[in-house]
Amino acid sequence: MTNFKGTDRIPMWIGNKIYFSSDRNRILNIYSYDLSTAEISDVNANKTKQISVQIKADAAEVRLYLRKVDKFITGFDCSPSGKRALITARGEVFTVPKKDGAIRNLTKDSGARDKNATWYPDSRFIAYSKMDEDLVNKVYIYSLDTHGFSRGYLWRLE
Repeated sequence: MTNFKGTDRIPMWIGNKIYFSSDRNRILNIYSYDLSTAEISDVNANKTKQISVQIKADAAEVRLYLRKVDKFITGFDCSPSGKRALITARGEVFTVPKKDGAIRNLTKDSGARDKNATWYPDSRFIAYSKMDEDLVNKVYIYSLDTHGFSRGYLWRLE
């Protein structure tokens, strides 16, 4: 299909064109091959052009890290079985084992402040409140499996 001696790769057929990446201008870019005209062009203007790309640094201050949160606890609740506790600290909801097991962050939502976590009486659900993007507190309910792992957000009560 092409006679370029460099790299033409990752073809994708859409309609009457085959899109592919190529470094024919010494910069890897996207091109299309029109099956009816046998012409190669960029995907919109039928000409090639350089695309500006911004690559953000992997800065240490934005990487995930472990932090001791015992001085930042704002809420606590014990599971009905007494085997796990709910701890709210630094705007996150954690389950903590009484004796052996892993500490689990259930909400994993660093962009919001989760609070007021409580167990459902049979330990299958956890309810907590969170202020959403619209700056209104809402109640969220998470389902847990028999081992206390979060299976995901079920309801948001307005």
